[in-house]
Amino acid sequence: MVEDIAAGRDLAPYNCTFDTIGGESFMLWDLDSIRHIHMAETNPSIIENIRQQYTDEQIRTEFHINPSQLDRSSASEFLKDFKTLIHRRKQVELNAIGSGNNSIVYINGEKKRIIKGSTVVSPYELIASKNYATTFGLKVGDNLTEIS
Repeated sequence: MVEDIAAGRDLAPYNCTFDTIGGESFMLWDLDSIRHIHMAETNPSIIENIRQQYTDEQIRTEFHINPSQLDRSSASEFLKDFKTLIHRRKQVELNAIGSGNNSIVYINGEKKRIIKGSTVVSPYELIASKNYATTFGLKVGDNLTEIS
């Protein structure tokens, strides 16, 4: 697709949405595991407060991870273990969204059951330079998902 770049516009971002049995629609960024990863990466001091102040039951309930796998002996070990477990939780939830098997995810602390087949993935848009168009033989109106 050829556009007048002088006009300018925002490119569409990657998006993945899914519906739940309760009739709600959510996107990947709504997952608790995604929010927890962001929190651990941007503000590790919050994780230190969790290490010092949260009971095992609070960790299990809020973060949906097994607290016995966390090393509380030092802040750095706890942060490392916390990130590992949250990333595993994220992978389980992404698998639930993608496959429809084990279709439970956590959003705002609540279990949500995904409706199998309700996942919609919208790819992001990108701009390919003229060099790439020439190199790969792209023509006006080519769709990257249809190019083999």
